[in-house]
Amino acid sequence: WAECLLKITKVRDVCTVVGNAPSDSLARDLWGMHGKPNETCAVAELEIELLTGRTHQIRGQLAAMNFPLVGDVQYGGAVPSSSTLWQKNYGNNQNPDR
Repeated sequence: WAECLLKITKVRDVCTVVGNAPSDSLARDLWGMHGKPNETCAVAELEIELLTGRTHQIRGQLAAMNFPLVGDVQYGGAVPSSSTLWQKNYGNNQNPDR
């Protein structure tokens, strides 16, 4: 992924997915009965500026750093169900560059 350089310009809405009932509920909503990966402790909404490369390379770049995108099964991201809190808050965002 050396062809893609990006800069994280803003971090919003960091949500833990370990340690208490709301966090455990969000983790279940995102990963279902498959369970969340052991190394995962939070999800965050990021704003990213692409410095070089193409926008689809953001997916691979973040996944290579162990930060897969929610909903991006190809690169290891969680797939939330349509009835989750995540879907209600973020699932209708159709902006692929966000």
